[in-house]
Amino acid sequence: MNDMNVAVTPNLWTAMDYFRKQKYLADMLIWVDTLCINQTDTAEKNSQIPRMRLIYQRADLVNVWLGPEANNSSLAMRLINEYSWSLVTMKTYSPDKTRKELGKQFISWALSDVTHSESLRALAALYRRSYWTRVWIIQELLSNPGVLIHCGNEGVLLKPILALGDDICDMCADSAEYLDRESPDYSVLTQTANDLYTSCRWTPHLLRDKEIYLDKT
Repeated sequence: MNDMNVAVTPNLWTAMDYFRKQKYLADMLIWVDTLCINQTDTAEKNSQIPRMRLIYQRADLVNVWLGPEANNSSLAMRLINEYSWSLVTMKTYSPDKTRKELGKQFISWALSDVTHSESLRALAALYRRSYWTRVWIIQELLSNPGVLIHCGNEGVLLKPILALGDDICDMCADSAEYLDRESPDYSVLTQTANDLYTSCRWTPHLLRDKEIYLDKT
């Protein structure tokens, strides 16, 4: 950087290597806080950190790196994309239903078949990633409507991640209401529902509570 070698964390190295290979970023200037703000200069940090919200607001796109593929995260990311597209499709056939009603319908479908359990467990693991526990991510994610979440080789918009987590919290708090007790897979499905609820109840709750970003209707 600036004709100098700069030491970075393994996670940042992996992220930058991934973003460098994305064609849609080829002509974009990428701003990374830990690189563009001198982390060893207190005066610079004190002057630049208050400007970060403005930087995020003016960005063409905010890219978030959750980390490399792990715990079948690719299955989780694909499930989120499937959720997003399913809601669009279901809204076409059921225009009078709210987003939350359609979301619950999707989750009920996903939890009705044990073959979906692997993807749902992967989703729970994705929501447990440490990134969601960092308080300062709020300004990163809520300052710009264009936020793309990356994990491994998969990408998904932020809004369906928050919406799905919100719906899971509503549905899985009492899974007994909609799971078939007569199903031979009842115990497995119940455990999956409980795991999802535990994971989504606290991450990313700070973001899901922001009506500016997530339509609750």
